Amino acid sequence: MASELTLILVFVGLVYFLIFVCAAAASKRMRSRYPKPKPGHRYRKLKRVRDPKIQAKVRERLTKWEGAQYEEWYKDTIKKINYKYRTNQRQKKWTVLKRAVLDIINKYTYEIPEERLKKFSQDFPLLRRVYFGPKLNKQVYNKKNLARKFKFKIKDGTEIPHLDNIVDIALFFNTSVNVLLGYAYTQDLSNKSYYIKKNYTKKRKRKDYYEQKSRFYNRTTLIKPDGRKRLISSPKYNLKNLQLKILHDILEKAELPDCCTGFKPGNSIVDNAKPHIGKSTMVQIDLYNFFPSLKFDHVFEVFRGFGYSRPVSGVLAGICTDFCNSPRFVPQGAPTSPMISNLYASHLDKRLKGLWTKRGFTYTRYADDLTFSSDADDIKVGNLIHATYEIIKDENLKPNYKKTKVYRKGHRHEVTGIVVNDKLSVNRDWIRELRAELHNYNKNGLPDGIEGQQILNKLQGKISFLNMVDPEKAARYRAQFAVLTKD
Repeated sequence: MASELTLILVFVGLVYFLIFVCAAAASKRMRSRYPKPKPGHRYRKLKRVRDPKIQAKVRERLTKWEGAQYEEWYKDTIKKINYKYRTNQRQKKWTVLKRAVLDIINKYTYEIPEERLKKFSQDFPLLRRVYFGPKLNKQVYNKKNLARKFKFKIKDGTEIPHLDNIVDIALFFNTSVNVLLGYAYTQDLSNKSYYIKKNYTKKRKRKDYYEQKSRFYNRTTLIKPDGRKRLISSPKYNLKNLQLKILHDILEKAELPDCCTGFKPGNSIVDNAKPHIGKSTMVQIDLYNFFPSLKFDHVFEVFRGFGYSRPVSGVLAGICTDFCNSPRFVPQGAPTSPMISNLYASHLDKRLKGLWTKRGFTYTRYADDLTFSSDADDIKVGNLIHATYEIIKDENLKPNYKKTKVYRKGHRHEVTGIVVNDKLSVNRDWIRELRAELHNYNKNGLPDGIEGQQILNKLQGKISFLNMVDPEKAARYRAQFAVLTKD
């Protein structure tokens, strides 16, 4: 009995040993077939499918070949790069060709005739899809948000450019696809940022984004009266030209609601204040950190509202946003930022106008300043303010609770720096300060050099502002300013 039990245990042990040996051999075979990638394997993989000789041939044929010779090569190439082969040597050969065609079109877009580019963009699917990086790609191609949030009405007698893919955008800007991809994807701190080694033994304090430099923006920091910092990002020359073209040819072609008075051609803070003259009750609500709170998603939805596809909207949104240690945001200082903010807030304007006008209020918005006024003296506004907060949050924006103000009859009603109790006027303290400055400099003279010129510019700006509000009073102070400039 004992001998039989021993034999059974030995047999079971042998079986387990054989299973272990077979599993180890299989694991070794799998590791040899699929080795663990080493650092830089993605770059080496990309390098293997790039052949400079093939790229030179593709460039020559795209730019110089003509007639039947080019047509024959084009048909053969499209068939090869679009056909899905199984894993073999031939697939690698066509992958190298596909990579060469893509690289040449991206790099030398402006050298290739426009008709050939458009035909390639129709027949070559890779040109119709843009890769924005792991995070932005999910936002751009998210299937859960298929519906468009906006549908902007274009002004009568105007039209926007027809852009189907990134090649059309490159032709629109008269630049290469690679330049657009650089602005839309690789906006980072420096060229070395992708190659910094991780050091787990020594922790470094990460720099605040106010202290960091950008390859595409000139950053400066302003200190607010409450001590907080405000980042001003002005785009550099080449990027600014692209943004100005987007502003003039696309963004400014959309109609804005009448209640939106800020950053509209021909409008000023006076137009924002006029509807509230002589009102008994006035409510002011401010949007918190308006420009930086607009992220890539907001700008992406704005361009989708013009009817553009997801890849096109993503590229345009990337050009109009900045990136630094945080998700992309609308930079304060870019020429496109005011119009983008107006277009995104247009849906908010419609909702707030519908809510407040039912209660007899007049509504206007100048940038992030929301103003509501009514002739009724004893009307309750608490529920309306709370409903406004909820609508602002629903639009993915934030209200600034500290700056919410309610003015009743007898208070000084001031809208964007203009007093509107009975007529348009300027704050008395502001007038006294201007009068004192003019008297002081006329009596004692201006400082020499740049400082004196800066004071003159400041005084001239104040008088111009006063002239918009009260021309009669401005004429009196302009005479004193003229005496100062003669000296």
